Amino acid sequence: MGEARTGGEAALSGVTAELDAALRHAAAQAPGSAAFAELLDSLHVHVGAGKLIRPRLVELGWRLATADPVPPSGRAAVDRLGAAFELLHTALLVHDDVIDRDVLRRGQPAVHASARHRLEARGVPAADAAHAGVAVALIAGDVLLTQAFRLAATCAADTARAAEAAAVVFDAAAVTAAGELEDVLLGLSRHTGEEPDPDRILAMQRLKTAHYTVGAPLRAGALLAGADPDLARAMGEAGADLGAAYQVIDDVLGVFGDPGETGKSADGDLREGKATVLTAHGRRIP
Repeated sequence: MGEARTGGEAALSGVTAELDAALRHAAAQAPGSAAFAELLDSLHVHVGAGKLIRPRLVELGWRLATADPVPPSGRAAVDRLGAAFELLHTALLVHDDVIDRDVLRRGQPAVHASARHRLEARGVPAADAAHAGVAVALIAGDVLLTQAFRLAATCAADTARAAEAAAVVFDAAAVTAAGELEDVLLGLSRHTGEEPDPDRILAMQRLKTAHYTVGAPLRAGALLAGADPDLARAMGEAGADLGAAYQVIDDVLGVFGDPGETGKSADGDLREGKATVLTAHGRRIP
């Protein structure tokens, strides 16, 4: 993975250090709860386990805005903001696995599934263990969100730039929530008889995934570098377009991809009746 790193090994090492520190910080807020400490420790397998695309894009946003590499004086801020996006991403995935009833994430049991398995092994009845597993996942996602917001709000010594960048993170969470709601409602179309329109699905995917995955990190990175707000906004819009295109490809892999390579359940989207561009066009085939 080292060859593909935007800012080299040191850059992503800084991000992972911020992620580890964030989990430790959260656990330290409740020193009397062994269960909370255990939950935070279990999240290490999920936090930062991906390709760290969002931290890379934060740095890319800085570089595009300045036409220069991140200077040593800006490295800590870029790492911290990148870690904030990664924590936001992980929180959203933890909640999304509950919503979609997916039990696999990045080749590992989803947080709710892992908690359920542990409770069942201790003799908790299956129904109660499943409900508690969902509760654990909701709590875990909430904690990750708080840490994402904390890192974003404190990402730079320049408080004005930090505030601008943090606002992008905060708003990205709201935009994604709107997209998640649209996704849930679109998934019910199989019961209502409504034929989901591909354009509506693309709009949903832009809200749910493309904005926080590509557009927001680029925009926040540019703002952190001191870019003109209009330029940063344009970078964010272009990034969201790119992210929407990626999501269409990801949906295809969600059906035809190898779970061993994608780390996702191959039948998850079809099982839940999720509305994707692929399924919308498939329904139109005579």
